[in-house]
Amino acid sequence: MATSVVHARLAATVSLLALCIGAPALAQTAPDAGATAVDDIIVTAQKREESIQDVPIAVSAFSAETLDAMKIEGGSELMRAIPNVSFSKGNFSMYNFSIRGIGTKAISASSDPAVAVSFNNTPLIRNRLFEQEYLDVNRVEVLRGPQGTLYGRNATAGVVNMIPNLPGPDFDAMLKAEAGNYGSVRGQMMVNIPLTETFWVRAAGSMTKREGFDHNTFLDTKVNGRDLYSTRLSAAWEPSDRFNANLIWEHFGEDDNRSRTGKQLCTRDPGPTRVGAQAVPNFMTQNRLSQGCLPGGLYGDAAYGTPNGGSFAHWYQAR
Repeated sequence: MATSVVHARLAATVSLLALCIGAPALAQTAPDAGATAVDDIIVTAQKREESIQDVPIAVSAFSAETLDAMKIEGGSELMRAIPNVSFSKGNFSMYNFSIRGIGTKAISASSDPAVAVSFNNTPLIRNRLFEQEYLDVNRVEVLRGPQGTLYGRNATAGVVNMIPNLPGPDFDAMLKAEAGNYGSVRGQMMVNIPLTETFWVRAAGSMTKREGFDHNTFLDTKVNGRDLYSTRLSAAWEPSDRFNANLIWEHFGEDDNRSRTGKQLCTRDPGPTRVGAQAVPNFMTQNRLSQGCLPGGLYGDAAYGTPNGGSFAHWYQAR
């Protein structure tokens, strides 16, 4: 009886296989190629316009529409959309934007980042990647990996390149405003005016104001508010298809009471008292040889110390 059951199942399997082979391949037709096609994305990662598929670099590119849809309103928020990217804030306006684990842990205002920040392919030595919000952008490109050949120093980990909208031959204007709780008010405007057939100008501006929602228990005040604005004026001249020139002026201002939302751990480094057999006689020299913080554990009481401010370059400039 058991043998008959085995033969019956085998016969049914063979019949089903023959049916699948002999049947018309209606369900095996190739899917419509148009269903998976995407628009070609043009980037300037190698400082020339080319398709992103032809760029031999790990690139993440975001158009203005994509940034708005993903609610990415500033440089620090790129970490939510790009792999291998992290962001943290330090003291004295420094930050650590890391790509593939490479960044800058320094806390001095005179330190340079390991991720280059460029505006329209122009490097910014002192940038506002953390504070400033995007204004009238065309796209944002993030290049992962060393880019020193085309972008020079401070591109060990990669490059964040913000490409603004440049003046064009057609009239265009935009006005956007929003309001919310904590007295939040934000707005952006833009106007593009063609003065002649070959000369065009563009103006853009934005502002953000908000009351603080963090409570300072020592002073009994609200902190972490916002009061910042950006303005940009640009002009373009294109007398022929073989020549064009652009002039861009931008200003950013901020009068915030930002709060530090994370504690910076530091085992204070007072500086060495001896270098080899040579004694270091005074604290000024010790400060110059100090690293600010010493390598140490994160769970002891010493980790909650403050950095040695005398080791910072700007400390000597202020004196």
